[in-house]
Amino acid sequence: MKTTGVIRRMDNLGRVVIPIHFRKKAGIYENDDVEITLNDRNQIVIGKYNSLSGMTRMFDTIVSSVYSILQGTLIITDQDQILSSYGVKSYSYKKGEPLSGEMKRRIKREPHSLPAGRIIEGLNEESTTYVQPIAGRNGNLTGAIVYIYEKDLLENVSKILAAYAIFISEMMKQE
Repeated sequence: MKTTGVIRRMDNLGRVVIPIHFRKKAGIYENDDVEITLNDRNQIVIGKYNSLSGMTRMFDTIVSSVYSILQGTLIITDQDQILSSYGVKSYSYKKGEPLSGEMKRRIKREPHSLPAGRIIEGLNEESTTYVQPIAGRNGNLTGAIVYIYEKDLLENVSKILAAYAIFISEMMKQE
């Protein structure tokens, strides 16, 4: 681990202010949940908590069941990587693949379709993608359901994906 020379004093309640440049680099913002762990060298490790990553088995069930109705390709992501995928092009979108910068920006917007673009680095998606953001426990967007399709998007499809995004958000609140 590299030292940075930043030293902070802990107050009597055990609080320490994490410098803003560390928080920005880690993607931690006001009202975000953080996870505090102790590593094998007894060092305290603080990182952004990702409540979506523990739900991948449920996501596998969701994408396969939605695929049986919609066809195409379905992907569920957190803010950084693919958590689950199923469908025609799922061989290109594996669990753990990091998202492209373009996709990271797209999941922070309202639901939308784009004719083409990059979901992961190094792979240009030729088909249209619909992105339905997923809200976390504190209302911040924590990921997305991505639907890759060839024909026109029917209104009911966007409603189905919105319903699943709400379902996932509610499951995170019960955690």
